[in-house]
Amino acid sequence: RALFVLVSVLSMTAGFYDLYKHVPGLDAVFTRFWKPLGDFLERHAAARLSILASYLFTQSRMFGPVLAQISSSMRLVRSWTAAV
Repeated sequence: RALFVLVSVLSMTAGFYDLYKHVPGLDAVFTRFWKPLGDFLERHAAARLSILASYLFTQSRMFGPVLAQISSSMRLVRSWTAAV
């Protein structure tokens, strides 16, 4: 349950960060009121979210079957292109 809440909060934070970066008017308002938080997100959000995503992806029970499916699909494509 704690991991679910953590992922939800991080996802919400990433969504607000995306809004901050891509909505021009929100950028000015956010910078004026939340400058320290904006600086923190600018420095740390991308790296930490990528680490979290890679951790969750590798710990998932679906990781092995998905990787096997991608590998077999790539072998199929290679054999098909070699035959053509």
